[in-house]
Amino acid sequence: NSSSGNPYIELKIDSKDKVICEGLLNRKSVMDPGGRRTPAMKRNWRQFYCLLKGIILLFYKHDSMNDVHSVGIHHALAGYAKDYKKRAYVFKIIAADWSVYYIQAKNQDDVRQWMDCINVAAAMLSSPPLPAPVSSSMRFQRPVMPVSKAKLTKEQQLQHHNSQIKSLEEELSFHTKDKPDIHDKHYLDWENKLDYLEFEAKRFRAYCSVLTSSRLENIRQSVLASLSNDNDNLDDQNINKNVE
Repeated sequence: NSSSGNPYIELKIDSKDKVICEGLLNRKSVMDPGGRRTPAMKRNWRQFYCLLKGIILLFYKHDSMNDVHSVGIHHALAGYAKDYKKRAYVFKIIAADWSVYYIQAKNQDDVRQWMDCINVAAAMLSSPPLPAPVSSSMRFQRPVMPVSKAKLTKEQQLQHHNSQIKSLEEELSFHTKDKPDIHDKHYLDWENKLDYLEFEAKRFRAYCSVLTSSRLENIRQSVLASLSNDNDNLDDQNINKNVE
C-alpha cells in the first residue's frame, strides 16, 4: 500500500537509497487521502518498525517485515500533535494527499528527531508543485504534487521555497479580501482554498527554517549522504558549498 498524493501515481522505492532514520513507532490514521476522516474501525493505534528512505516513510508490521505500508513525505509536514492529549510523545504528519497520521515515539528527543528528519528530507527533496489543473468548474482544485525527487541544490530549493512563501502570502491577501457570504454557494470552496493557502504558507516557512537552521546541519548531510548516486544534485561540490 502506498500514499503518494496522487491516486494515479504509485510511490517507488529507490533500493539504492540509504536509511535516514529508523525505529519503533506507534501510528494512528486520522484522515484518509483527500482529507476524509478515517473510519473508526481503522483508527486504532498500531506498532510498526519504521524506515525513512528518501521521500518515503516505510511502516513494517513488527511481526512481519514482508508486510509494509509506505507514506510519501514529499510536500509533507511533521509537527506536534497539540490537539491530541490521550498519549504522550505524539506528533503528526500531514501528507501531500491530505492524509493525516498521529505518530507516537518513545520520548521527546525521539519526537524531535523524527520530525526534523521528515521535514528536512521533505524540504530538500520535494519537487516544485505542478500547476493547478485547468477546469471550467468554479470549484477549487489543489495542484498535483509530484513524487519525483528534486534535482536542485539546497540553495536553489531555499530560493524556490522563499518565492513560494511570497506568492502564497500575496494570494492569501487577495483571497481574504474576496470573502463571500457564509450562505453563498461558493463559500465552502472559498474556505477550502483558504485552508490550502494557509497550510502551504506554513509548510514552506517550515521548510525554509529547517534548511537554514545550524542545529540541523548533521541531518541535512545525512539526507544528502543517504541518496543514490543517480541523484544529480548531490555532487561533492554542492555538498561542500552547502555546509554552513
